[in-house]
Amino acid sequence: MDCDKRKAKLWKNEEDQILVSLVKQYGSKHWTMISNEFNKVFNIERTPKQCRDRWFNNLCQHGKAAPFTDHDITTIIQCLNKYGNQWSKIAKHLPGRTENSIKNYMYATVRRNLRKFNRSKLEIEKIIFSSFTILNNTEIRSILTADKRVKKEAFDKMFLSSEALKIANCYAIKNEEIIENILMIEETSELYECFLVNEENVLWKTETDYLNSDVVSYSSLENDYIGKLPDYSPMEDFEFH
Repeated sequence: MDCDKRKAKLWKNEEDQILVSLVKQYGSKHWTMISNEFNKVFNIERTPKQCRDRWFNNLCQHGKAAPFTDHDITTIIQCLNKYGNQWSKIAKHLPGRTENSIKNYMYATVRRNLRKFNRSKLEIEKIIFSSFTILNNTEIRSILTADKRVKKEAFDKMFLSSEALKIANCYAIKNEEIIENILMIEETSELYECFLVNEENVLWKTETDYLNSDVVSYSSLENDYIGKLPDYSPMEDFEFH
C-alpha cells in the first residue's frame, strides 16, 4: 500500500456512491477486491472490513433492519449462552442482521441503561455488569435492554429484588452475609447474657470450697444447697476385733 495514502475516518457522500457501485459490480462477498478498487479511486486507506461494515450497516437496504424485537433479544441471549461472544455464529440465527450490528446493539444498549439505572443508586443497589449471562434473569434483562426512549427518571424509580441483586451485585451478597453474621453474634450475645444471669442465681458451692473449710458438717451442706438433701442418719463408729 502506498505510504502517501491517508487514513480516512468519516465517510463522505461520494465515497458511499463509489462503494455502492463497486458492490453492484463485484457483489457483497469480495471485500478485498472492493477495498483495493475503492482505495485507487480516492487514494485513501479503507480496509475490507470497513467497506463491509459501511455497506451492511449504512448503505445496504437489507442491512437497515427494523429495531430489535423481544424475540431477537431472546435469541441473542440464548446464543450468547451457547457460543459466548462469537458474534458471527450468533448472526447466523438472525437473518438480515450482521454480526457487527448485533454486537453494537447489545453493548450500546446495555451500557446506556446501566448508566441510567446506576446513577442514583447506592453501591449495594447497583447492577455490576460482569458478562451477558446476567441477562438470563428476566428482571435484569428488562432493565438493561429497555428502549432508549425510557427516561432517566423512570430508571430512578426502579429497584432490583433481593434475588436479582444476588446475581447483579456481588457487594449485595457480601452485605447480606455481614448482616447474617451480625444477627448470629447478637443472638449468641443474648444467650450468653441469659446464661450469666442464671449463673448468678445459682448458690451451689464447689468441692474446693468445702475442702478448704475446717469443719464439714452435713447440716451446713444442706443449708448451702438449694432444695433438700435426702435424710441422713449418721453411723456409729465401730472397731474390728
